Amino acid sequence: MNDEEFFDLSALPDDISLLKGADFFSLVENLLGELYKNILKVQNIDSVFLFLNINNIFEIFDYDPPDLIDLKSKCYLQNPNGDTLLKPGIQRGFECLTKLFRKKFEHVQTQDTTNSDISPHSLTDIIESHPILQSLVRFYQSQNGDQAETQFLSSLINNVTNNLSNYSSKSRYRYNDFIKNFSLCLYVLDGKPAYEFVRQNLPSAIPTLTTMQTMITSNENSIVEGNFRFQQLQKFLQPYHQKFVFAVGDYTGVVRKLNYCAKTNSFIDFASPLLNGTPIPSYFQTDDFDQLQTWFTLTEKANLLNIHRVQPVP
Repeated sequence: MNDEEFFDLSALPDDISLLKGADFFSLVENLLGELYKNILKVQNIDSVFLFLNINNIFEIFDYDPPDLIDLKSKCYLQNPNGDTLLKPGIQRGFECLTKLFRKKFEHVQTQDTTNSDISPHSLTDIIESHPILQSLVRFYQSQNGDQAETQFLSSLINNVTNNLSNYSSKSRYRYNDFIKNFSLCLYVLDGKPAYEFVRQNLPSAIPTLTTMQTMITSNENSIVEGNFRFQQLQKFLQPYHQKFVFAVGDYTGVVRKLNYCAKTNSFIDFASPLLNGTPIPSYFQTDDFDQLQTWFTLTEKANLLNIHRVQPVP
């Protein structure tokens, strides 16, 4: 039996070079079993790149670390003299996995080369058969040196075509900065229903709702209850060199209820106490249930949501 018969290359994702951490360990476990996964996991070999660049997977067992006694006993045979022998099947399993990964890399590279080798004659036939491509050619031919007005449109077209042609899995779609900024504005200004309507009708054009929420929560400039961002405001105003600003406050009524903010590890929607005229951010932090119950009973819950904005006066 040759090595190719052990596994089917099609069972591996084309983007195995991107697999890392839990995804990589899950792949190894599905192919070889839990024991192989544990051998790699205990050594922090958590990607195909690291795996292929390790000369001896079993070297760590030569030092007999106490934490690995149980794992070593599953990999080695021991004779009455105390000598140990690596089980041939386990060693062979890793050898086959190494060859499998390398063959998959070669297969993907061959496919990429084949897909990119389009003859001029075939390219002409494709363009003539699809009016949309003819329109795109004329569009790009009409572009002059100043492309500011169509820069976003060009980015959108490139982003969509790259995602649809290069990635078979939607989870691997990539988005450039123009698309991310546009998506963020669409999400904030129009809300979830409108955003999802646009996304469903423009496949691969904009990120998923989950991705958008992750982008917002990971942004250092995200809004935190009670936090007046005076330092960020100072940095924002510096390029304008203006002495005057226009400040406005807006509010809306909200249902009195209690929420937990994981980012600040605090309870929000209580009426925050003031310090020097401004609310104390993240004031309601506790791990004590009795303290939370006291706040819930005695502290007033906010019935208004306020936001304050500043804009430089030109």
